[in-house]
Amino acid sequence: MYSIRNTTFISGEDQDQAWRSLCNYGGILVHDVVSEEVCRALFASASDPARTLKDHYQPIFQQGEDTDVMDPTLNTRVWPRWMSHISLEEFNLESDFFPRMVDHVVGQREEMAGLYSDKTVFLYSVGSTVPVFQRTHADFCADTPEWFGDSVPLSLVLNIDQKDAILRFYPYSIKGAAEDESVVLRHEDISIQPRSGFLFRGDAIHCGAGYEQDHYRAHTYMSVPGMKTPLNETVLYTMD
Repeated sequence: MYSIRNTTFISGEDQDQAWRSLCNYGGILVHDVVSEEVCRALFASASDPARTLKDHYQPIFQQGEDTDVMDPTLNTRVWPRWMSHISLEEFNLESDFFPRMVDHVVGQREEMAGLYSDKTVFLYSVGSTVPVFQRTHADFCADTPEWFGDSVPLSLVLNIDQKDAILRFYPYSIKGAAEDESVVLRHEDISIQPRSGFLFRGDAIHCGAGYEQDHYRAHTYMSVPGMKTPLNETVLYTMD
């Protein structure tokens, strides 16, 4: 089994600075999240032709009213984004691998006491000449007190592909800051290198990019006791 001891994280900040970035900005880049060996295994499984869309992947929402998009070069509709649930043990990753990674990056914090991996999924974006972004959303509902309180659920997008991943992120969009009229929500396109990830608060507004070529990522949702990630639900936002 791979444990936190086998992995090096280079956040570029000490734990207190990283924590402030997570609390205020809403997210932080982490590098070398998994070993090359684990990354290859994840990618091979996600992209295995035997993992047919019909049997393993489910379509998930995107920008626009339709859940699929027309590709003019193929004169057909394509699903731009799919999701498939996975088990970390399948890839020799300990069940608490990602929560322990968080402790390493930002230190042990009372707001994340008992943090655990609620679910991990593969995300598969079908390449298209009309790359389509997801609809802007947050992974957890920050407006429901019994869900949130003072605790901090987290999400991690892990790039297991050989190409950079792109996440459109709205800094300072977290609970409280987003309600401040003096805060102007402007997006930034975060470039995530292979084997690296973007760790962000569950109430931060974001959306996945579209890709001209097929792209694979892993997405881990981390909850705190008493707060559970909805299986296939999210919180949508309309951005100006």
